[in-house]
Amino acid sequence: MKKKMLALALFPLLTMGILIFLFTGTTIRKQMVEDVENTLKGVATAYKAAYDQNSGDYMEADDGQIWKGAYNISKSEDLVDSIHDESGVDVMFCYGTRRVVTSIVDKNGERVIGSEVGDAIVEKVLKDGKPVFSQKVSVDGQDYYGYYVPLYQPGTKEFAGSVFCGRTQNHVTQSLRNTI
Repeated sequence: MKKKMLALALFPLLTMGILIFLFTGTTIRKQMVEDVENTLKGVATAYKAAYDQNSGDYMEADDGQIWKGAYNISKSEDLVDSIHDESGVDVMFCYGTRRVVTSIVDKNGERVIGSEVGDAIVEKVLKDGKPVFSQKVSVDGQDYYGYYVPLYQPGTKEFAGSVFCGRTQNHVTQSLRNTI
């Protein structure tokens, strides 16, 4: 009789505990993704502004270097590394659909440049002409939460490229696990 009463008392508690755990986990995950999006949006806006302060058009020189007016974007590794070191966010500049400069490095320690941005992201950024947040962006086989901001030639709606800011899914997942 005591065992039955104990089981009857514990069953609702266990059920309630499981439901609370699931609800809390879902709520925390949703809030964490929102926080990641807002962080990436802020860093992307600041990163874009760093290039916008230079006058002139975006252009590719004969040697393949990308410039904005008199500023050589292709040589702005110090800027992307500084942003990464200060914010913990990886950043990338894309001219057209090509990755030009980034804080992201591959397994060999080389910067992930020269490759193309995925077609789905390009279509969203080009089609709508608005910033895009994605929970799954693949860069060199690594999955990221990413935020893309389109770049236009000054004073026009001519697409020049985009800036990307991202956090690895592993980083976000580990933070979520630690919180839960």
